[in-house]
Amino acid sequence: MGNGVTGSTNTPANQATNPAQSGSSSAADAAKSKFGETLKSIDLKIHGDPDRFKPCTTRETGPDYTKPIPKARDNSPKIPDTRPFHDTTPSGSHVFGIEGKI
Repeated sequence: MGNGVTGSTNTPANQATNPAQSGSSSAADAAKSKFGETLKSIDLKIHGDPDRFKPCTTRETGPDYTKPIPKARDNSPKIPDTRPFHDTTPSGSHVFGIEGKI
């Protein structure tokens, strides 16, 4: 412990005081300038519809559900209001037919 090389309060004789920072400032400056040049070439503007980032309640592209939805005309074919019927005569014979509006 008395030689000053590996003491707890003394730095070793062959070690630099701040080895991580020696000569690294020029490398950091070069990296910052290259990063700055790269940022200049990137297009950061919003293209297209800027309203696409707004909440859905502010856009007026959909139907208004607060108003009643209009009903379309019904073009389906109508079935006549008729129905089959069955009856018997007093002599016991069966009578089949269709009753209702045609």
